[in-house]
Amino acid sequence: MNPANVVTSVRLFFLPVFIYLIWNYHSGSEHLRILAFWVAVISFLSDALDGFLARRKGWKTKFGTFLDPFCDKLLLDLGFLILILKPEFKNALSLPLWVVAIVIFRDLLLGAGTFILYIKGNLEIRPSYLGKSAVVLQMFSILSALLYMPFTSLIWMIAGFMTALATIGYLIREIPHFLG
Repeated sequence: MNPANVVTSVRLFFLPVFIYLIWNYHSGSEHLRILAFWVAVISFLSDALDGFLARRKGWKTKFGTFLDPFCDKLLLDLGFLILILKPEFKNALSLPLWVVAIVIFRDLLLGAGTFILYIKGNLEIRPSYLGKSAVVLQMFSILSALLYMPFTSLIWMIAGFMTALATIGYLIREIPHFLG
C-alpha cells in the first residue's frame, strides 16, 4: 500500500468519528460540532493530499481509484443526510432538502454507472472539473453548516446547482459508453 492509499484509508477511519460527532451534537454540546468541523477539515484536506500524491508521485492504483471517491461519497452523503435530519441544523440554517436529493441522486447514478461500466469491462474513471467543483462546494456546504455561517443555505443552493450541472455533464459524456 503506497502513501496515497494510506492517506485515503485514514480518511475512511475518520468517517465514523465525523458521523458520531454530528449525530450526537445538540445545543449543550458545542464541542462536538466544533470537533466535527475539524474532523471534516482534516478529511477534506487529506482528500486533496492523496490526490496530489497519487498524481505527482505516480502512486495511482486501482484500489485508490475506487477507495478515494467512495470515501468522499460516504462522508458527503452521510454528512448531508444527518445535517438535514438534525433539527439543530435544519431549522437553524433553513437547509434545502432538494440539495441533498440531488447530491445523493448523483452519487447513486455515478455508482450505478461505474458498476455497469465495470461489468462491461470498459471502466475508466474520468472526473470532470465541473464534478470536482461540485464536490468542493459540497464540502464547503458541510463546513459552513457546522460553523452556522449565516449564508449557509445559499452555499447549499449553489452546491446543489453545480451538482445538477455536473450530473448533466456526466450523462452527456458517459451515455455513449453505455450505448457502445
